[in-house]
Amino acid sequence: MIFATWIVSTKVVARASTFGYSFDFLQNVLPLSVLWLCLLSFGSAVFQLFSTKRVRRSDAELAEEAKKSIPWLLGSLDMKKACADDAAARMENGSHRDHHKGAVHELPRLREHGRPRSLSDERVAISRRESMIEKAGYAQSPTLNALTDKQRELLTEMRRRLDAFPKGVLPERRHDLWLKRFLAHAKWKVDKAVEVFVEMEKWRKENRADCVLEDFPDGVGIRALPCDLLLFLPYGTDRLGRPVTLMTPGVGGIWYRSLFEPISALCNSQIWLSEWNQALVETRAAETGEWRERAVVLIDLGHMNWAFFQAMLKCGRARRRAKLARSSIKNYPGFIDQAFIINAPSFIHQIWGILKLFLSEALMSKAKFVSTPEERSAMLQELGIENVPRRFGGLSDATEDPLMPEHLKMPAGGWSAVVERWRPQELPIEAGGCYEKVLMLPEGGRVTWQWALVEYSITFQVSRRRANERQFDVISVEEPEFSDKQDPLIGEVSAPEGGGEVRLFWNNEFSRFRGKLLLLRLEVC
Repeated sequence: MIFATWIVSTKVVARASTFGYSFDFLQNVLPLSVLWLCLLSFGSAVFQLFSTKRVRRSDAELAEEAKKSIPWLLGSLDMKKACADDAAARMENGSHRDHHKGAVHELPRLREHGRPRSLSDERVAISRRESMIEKAGYAQSPTLNALTDKQRELLTEMRRRLDAFPKGVLPERRHDLWLKRFLAHAKWKVDKAVEVFVEMEKWRKENRADCVLEDFPDGVGIRALPCDLLLFLPYGTDRLGRPVTLMTPGVGGIWYRSLFEPISALCNSQIWLSEWNQALVETRAAETGEWRERAVVLIDLGHMNWAFFQAMLKCGRARRRAKLARSSIKNYPGFIDQAFIINAPSFIHQIWGILKLFLSEALMSKAKFVSTPEERSAMLQELGIENVPRRFGGLSDATEDPLMPEHLKMPAGGWSAVVERWRPQELPIEAGGCYEKVLMLPEGGRVTWQWALVEYSITFQVSRRRANERQFDVISVEEPEFSDKQDPLIGEVSAPEGGGEVRLFWNNEFSRFRGKLLLLRLEVC
């Protein structure tokens, strides 16, 4: 400021001299006077600054500043607490709403290891989880410590932009690890990372992802979950503390699973598994004081045969639905550190594109083949032989992560038993033919169905008659088409008054050249 004033005063002197003022007087006296005035003003301002009494900040303000200096907790505590309060309120009302399917279930739906949880147990679990999340917030992160200065600047810039959103648009801050994952996914482009992050938060709110573990503490009620464990089974940790996950696609040869399960059921299952896996990471971070969020995946392709892939190659609808069912995975980027493909068939390179539908392109890009003794030895050395299942050459006899809910652990008969319980009937209907199922129901009984065609359309008729009647009364007739991403048909009908027969009829007489494959599951209760 003083330098600028000196320059201005010099110019004033030059200008004034043209009007007859003494040049010596203007040049020597006027600038010196201006300089003294500036020094006096500056001194007065400094005196006022140091003489002002400083206001002591409250303990709450200091605590809030200290809170901002630690790593941000994984997820929003306020969001999780709101979900927990919501779950507790529903428990007090004696019922629990499944927000993923819209159906009302009784209180025993909220269970832990198969036992009903009381309201006090639920509140204790909520308090324990909040305490664990707070401990995890102080844990060190090797991932963040390894960032370069440039990457740290980008993370800070992304944090600044997210903080600029109006209150209520986004939940409270996520852990820096979340931001890092989305930045890496966006190739460290801040604009793209912020865009995808905001879309993710919107998706989480719409699908109640922050509340799914409060809604379903042990996964009971998510019907697609048992079979999904074949594609994502938390197993334990390796020598570095990284989570180890097992994938066993192809068990039972059920290539048509994406056709038979509703897309919403498949997505809900993946959300629960992803959130439960994050909860495991939080728990271990709280216990060990170190974040190890990036997992190692062991992919066992020993159950894959050529018939499985041939069916997938022929059915474009199955491929499209499989891709759609994995749409939620994009909201969980950066969780895979490394993958090992074990027991790969000889035709693996021919089916690489199909594998990406089940295992994701990002996962496959990080995969290493383990086919020789040298490659197996290197894998065991990296992970620790005691952390790898015996069937892969390790020494571990565990079947899954010890923290898995009891009802989700592998049965004594192996995962094939789970697949067989899920497997629907496969009923070929010839061109111009039909299929009929007549069921005798007692009074008050009902039959539920879930069915789909692999492709094309068929006429479906539901009718019933009393025990003493000869004619069936038609209840409904429809002709659904399964040509693209259509979900299976799920419905039910009750027995006629006094009991009687229910008739389900699939009519393909209008199709003279195309046979149909019907996938059907019936339950009578």
